[in-house]
Amino acid sequence: DPLPAAASCEVVTADPPLELPVDPMIRAEAASIEAELDHAWASYAIGRYTAASTQASALAQRVARLALPALQASVLLLGGTIEARIGDGARARKLLEEAAVQAARANAPELELAVWTRLLRQELFAGRPDRVIELGVIGEATAVRAGHEGAEILGLIGEAQRTTNKLDGAKLNLTRALASKDGLREDQRAILEMN
Repeated sequence: DPLPAAASCEVVTADPPLELPVDPMIRAEAASIEAELDHAWASYAIGRYTAASTQASALAQRVARLALPALQASVLLLGGTIEARIGDGARARKLLEEAAVQAARANAPELELAVWTRLLRQELFAGRPDRVIELGVIGEATAVRAGHEGAEILGLIGEAQRTTNKLDGAKLNLTRALASKDGLREDQRAILEMN
């Protein structure tokens, strides 16, 4: 595939919230937090949830002192993801909602989409399909802002609609998700097809 025209590419430095901090101490602290955040996600990925939770809590305290909303959103996303897995569902929701605000504040649509996907998944697994249906339009709008069709979001909405016996809407959204040009993993595609 040919590369897009240069004029259509985003100029990251043109958006002040995405610029690196000017202060070298803040820049060094942000780099340190990012590296530790990667380690915490790795701990989560291999099932070391307690270690990941401890790391996420420490990172949340450190990042709160910095005026870096994208980094704060990333740390909150990890904390919410861990809480959703092993902790309190209400706390997970609170962390993820704050992560969505920080990602929006940072004008980071890909990060915001990751947060909304996780938040809607959390609501679905917590047994609140009506909330997924209600908030799904925000997730879909976020996907569009990020340059996606929102296959994962549409799949979650469709699953919530199926759960609440809104079968016409479920069929529509699941079909849209499957027809989307967004990349889906094979397991995601299988779940959509099953639903």
